[in-house]
Amino acid sequence: ADCRHAPPQILGADDRVRYFEDCYLQRCREELQLHASIQAISRDPGPHENSVWEAAARWQLEARAQPKKPDFVLKYLALFGYAAADVLKWAPAEEDGPTLAFWLDNIGEHLGHQEHGGHTWYMVQCDLGPVP
Repeated sequence: ADCRHAPPQILGADDRVRYFEDCYLQRCREELQLHASIQAISRDPGPHENSVWEAAARWQLEARAQPKKPDFVLKYLALFGYAAADVLKWAPAEEDGPTLAFWLDNIGEHLGHQEHGGHTWYMVQCDLGPVP
């Protein structure tokens, strides 16, 4: 089924139902492929097939198109002990609170950045631990 277009008008009711079921299954398979691709490159920098990078890029673009509401972001960060004044800046840090730091280190075989699927991918290796 070509799900980019409405089903042909000549289809009977049963065929139209089957058409929409096929389209739904096709969308589910595509979504699974996107998630599998982003998980693959998140677990291991590769090498991966170009199709994996391209699918992962589509997942990233779709996720970015759905911004979170500021209240959600602030409450989510607070769950981990991070206090934000607003969505653009941190609140003054408490002495015993957790600190958040991020930096790029180009040391290592797969670290730095790579070009795949028309996008630049920054390879970041990190460790996450519990908040004291």
